[in-house]
Amino acid sequence: MNKPDIIQQLKEGVIEVKFTKADGSQRVMSATLNDQYVTYDESKMSPTSDVKARTAQSVWDINASGWRSFRWDSLQEVAGVKIS
Repeated sequence: MNKPDIIQQLKEGVIEVKFTKADGSQRVMSATLNDQYVTYDESKMSPTSDVKARTAQSVWDINASGWRSFRWDSLQEVAGVKIS
């Protein structure tokens, strides 16, 4: 599974992603980029730097009802499929 495939899945619906946080702990998040699930005020969104956009992915966290991100290099599983 590659980055474009994961982004496409995020745009199509909600997927579970598992990754390692910066503090070393594991995190499982129900994430999406599908506008059907996102409830946000666009004026409160902060721009993403070019560097961060290449190394991390911002997603809508369904359970937290807010924008969160994960680093691509810390991603372990997507929708139950291990990332190698």
